[in-house]
Amino acid sequence: MINLCDRFLKYLEFNTEAVNNGRKIPSSIGQIEFANYLVDELMKIGLDKVEYSEGVVYGYKKGGIQKLINR
Repeated sequence: MINLCDRFLKYLEFNTEAVNNGRKIPSSIGQIEFANYLVDELMKIGLDKVEYSEGVVYGYKKGGIQKLINR
């Protein structure tokens, strides 16, 4: 499994700069690509439910957080 530092550095590779005067959210293709990547990452680390809606990624985990911390 990828460690936290490597995961963060991977996130930095995405160009998530907003489009000026953009009328949509998310406003750039890079933001959409990053959101989709984040959805995959959250599912891989074991969240029970992951949703992407209107530019926002939601992740849900039933029970305690201890399982995620120990990874």
